[in-house]
Amino acid sequence: MKKQQYKLKINTIFMLLFLVASVIDIVKINNAKLILANTLISSFNIFTLGVTRFNSDKRKGLTLLAVNVLFLLMTFRDNIYSFNMFIISFFIWRYITPKIIKFKRVFLTSIVVSFLAIYFFSIVNINIPIFTIVFYPIYLFGYMIRDVKLQKPKNQIKIILTILIISFLALVVCILKSRGLSITENISFLKFHTKRGENLVLLPYIVLFYISFSLSVNYLIYRYTCLFKANKYAFKDLNIKILNKYILNFVIFFSVIFILVFVGEYTIRGQLLTTAKSIISLKSILNITFLSGVYLALISIINMGLSTLIIIILGSFLILGNFIKIKFFDEPLYPWDIYLIKNALLISGGYISTKIITIAVAVAVVFLFIIIKFRKAVVRTLKPKPVLYLLPIALVLNIANFMITSRDDLLSDLGMGKSWYVGKDEVLANGFFMQNFFYATDLKMYLDDKPKDYSEEKISAIAESLASDNTVQATVNSNKKPNIVMIMSESFWDPTQFDNVSFSKDINKNLKQYQKGKIVSPVFGGGTANVEFEALTGLSTYFTNPGVIPYNAYLRRNTPSIATVLKNNDYKTIAIHPNDGEFYNRNKVYNYLGFDKFIDISGFNKNTDNKGLNISDDKLVDKILNTLNEDNNPKFIFAVTMQNHDPYYDIYNPLEVTAKSDKLNDIETSILSNYASGIYDSDKALGKLIDSLSKSGTPTIVYYFGDHLPRLGYPEGVYDVYNKLDYFKDINNISKDITNYETPFVAWSNYKEIKSLDTPISPAQIALQVLKDSNVYYPSYFNILDELRKDYPYLQNNINSQDLLNEKVISDYKLIQYDLLFGKQYQMK
Repeated sequence: MKKQQYKLKINTIFMLLFLVASVIDIVKINNAKLILANTLISSFNIFTLGVTRFNSDKRKGLTLLAVNVLFLLMTFRDNIYSFNMFIISFFIWRYITPKIIKFKRVFLTSIVVSFLAIYFFSIVNINIPIFTIVFYPIYLFGYMIRDVKLQKPKNQIKIILTILIISFLALVVCILKSRGLSITENISFLKFHTKRGENLVLLPYIVLFYISFSLSVNYLIYRYTCLFKANKYAFKDLNIKILNKYILNFVIFFSVIFILVFVGEYTIRGQLLTTAKSIISLKSILNITFLSGVYLALISIINMGLSTLIIIILGSFLILGNFIKIKFFDEPLYPWDIYLIKNALLISGGYISTKIITIAVAVAVVFLFIIIKFRKAVVRTLKPKPVLYLLPIALVLNIANFMITSRDDLLSDLGMGKSWYVGKDEVLANGFFMQNFFYATDLKMYLDDKPKDYSEEKISAIAESLASDNTVQATVNSNKKPNIVMIMSESFWDPTQFDNVSFSKDINKNLKQYQKGKIVSPVFGGGTANVEFEALTGLSTYFTNPGVIPYNAYLRRNTPSIATVLKNNDYKTIAIHPNDGEFYNRNKVYNYLGFDKFIDISGFNKNTDNKGLNISDDKLVDKILNTLNEDNNPKFIFAVTMQNHDPYYDIYNPLEVTAKSDKLNDIETSILSNYASGIYDSDKALGKLIDSLSKSGTPTIVYYFGDHLPRLGYPEGVYDVYNKLDYFKDINNISKDITNYETPFVAWSNYKEIKSLDTPISPAQIALQVLKDSNVYYPSYFNILDELRKDYPYLQNNINSQDLLNEKVISDYKLIQYDLLFGKQYQMK
């Protein structure tokens, strides 16, 4: 009698809930709360099918299955109904479950298949019912626990409740963030068909949290209510230690991914609240999914412990690199920045404090102690042991991720997408890890963008159109070829342009006397080598993406420059830079560019020649003068100064120049005072050089210019002082402001008049100016700069539109550059 009452009770509840779910399904009520309610009802009904014994005549069962399959075929194009799929699925599950229940990890496999099914069908966009596949783990869970012997493990209820709460909250977030998800076509997975990128990103998580939520709820109902004829205790197979292990691994997995994505976003945004809001955005979710695929692939072929270590090290390396780039250059990390690792190590000396060293040593000691203390556990954890059953998940997940990221329409739905531009905005739009993936997959496009019309015939035609008589002409005052001194001064700029600031000395007396104009630097605050590249080669970083440094990424062979040209005109060519010769690969690049000799930091005395953190400009001028006087051969000296390299806080003691402004705090005042003191020294060194050369009987031309504006902030601030003094008209669009890039240009000669510039120019234009002023023979391709100067005296990635690439003179310029850097150098034959 009791058994009959029990069956009647459960059957009645089942039928009522089945009816409610069917009504919600048929009327298609699309409400977030009803979606969750229907999700719970559906999962309970399916669980009930598994845990209870519904006996039916085999013939009647087959007849019912055939009728429902026929009904499905008839209604498939218009709608799929839950009651229809319930019946079909039940008979399929009832038939296959006894045959597969004996296999190891069958339950885990069912979850994997469920997860992959929704992800796969979402990507391939196939309109097909997947109810039977997706809901099977819930049925199987009920089937597995109905006949086991039961016992009472400890702490089980706490674990189940924790899983329930977390999965419920996550499911709510996913549903609320989804767009256009109907109950019948998605949440109940009766039919899947969507073209929206938002839903494709969210659905895997909906499946994951739905399964977790459903299993937790149904188990609690089974264990703690009288709806089912169950024992008082939890079932034996749910071993609490194994459960804890799986949960711990799951928590570690997503914690590692979440932390890496969060910190990566934080390095870009710089604000915790803004980062916290962005982390639940769809693009961040896609970043999490993408990184999860990589992590899972490592786990499947190595093991959990070693994979976790690898993903943390690699992720931390990328994040640290991004932090450094943002901090000191206000631009994100790029894949090709791998060339800059040694430069970062060389430059870091100016920023490493005792506190940082102490922290680093302490972390290293703790880490070493843990390894020694728990060496057996460490070895066991890191021992390679493939988890092969996870390999299918990793493969499908990564394939699906690649398919999503390769479709522009889906990325557009997410507010994401690939762009020709490389910079901070793209990382903000796509997320740190996804954007670096885009860079890496399109690396060739960024580093080797071959023009479609590149050919020997095309290059010859351009060269012929630019040809002119560049034969050497006698100089005006002497039969000797003039010495040429070209100085690129580190962060040299005129701070007297600031309003509301006074300086204790005239810091730019010589600049005001000899300035001939301004250059428009391709960079701000760093990237000196890009200015140098333009000035020496006459080529332009306009054709490269911001962040690419040709010295590091391009120059791996002999490449013509003004040093090459002057060398061919019997000049001795010397480069001088009082820094480590490996910085920006100068020890190799200068040789490629045609320099006979390179004097780096080893040519100076660090003990006596330093001022502040670096070799003084005064000592560099002494080195230039001494080099000029070594013999009577004409010389081309290209020098890059170091004294004014940042940081600028508390560098000189005592200060030679003090700045004063009511708008600056003490730290900012110190920064500006230290920078002004350095500029004062540079200006004096410039005056010393010109004064000395004016007394020389050897014809000489001097070119002197700043590479970029300084980073005036502490210690990581880039625009602190500028913004306090209202230097930029629009602080929200600084990258488009030409004043962000204009630095002084000085030209002087002791034997001829040097004309002033009528407009700001690119550093590349200096190359042609040098060749013309010195009256040497030079290759005709340099004349493209004359053509450019008529309409485009400067080309700057952030200021000039890329639409200019359609202009003939600029497309010809790009062809010339490609030929010299990447092509067959037809122009040199």
